Amino acid sequence: MRGVLRPRLHAVGAYLINVHDMPVARTAAVFKDLFQVSVSAGRVSSVGAKTSALLAETVVLINQAVTASAVAHVDETGLRVGGGLACAHCAGTTTHTVFHIDAKHGPAGTLNGGVLQSFTEVMVHDRR
Repeated sequence: MRGVLRPRLHAVGAYLINVHDMPVARTAAVFKDLFQVSVSAGRVSSVGAKTSALLAETVVLINQAVTASAVAHVDETGLRVGGGLACAHCAGTTTHTVFHIDAKHGPAGTLNGGVLQSFTEVMVHDRR
């Protein structure tokens, strides 16, 4: 298959990679096995960047909704990125959640996400 992935295959690839943490090579194998579509691991790996670009406006709206909320829950969890340690930070309401990955833990890393710098209402954290 040349060019970009068809929209439904793109959506399936984004789903498998992001929701199920499936490696890109295995996602390419799923395309071949289930859809009889030969696609390289490199093509599958480009799904992330394209999905981010397609969702950019939506992410802005979600960030605005969290910032405008009266209460936001914030949390973080450690993870490995590129062989090193990092932290996944989230800020959310009952309807919207934003995430970002940062090398810093704690409040500094949380604020680096850009959403909470202008947040003036109640922030809830479990402080464990």
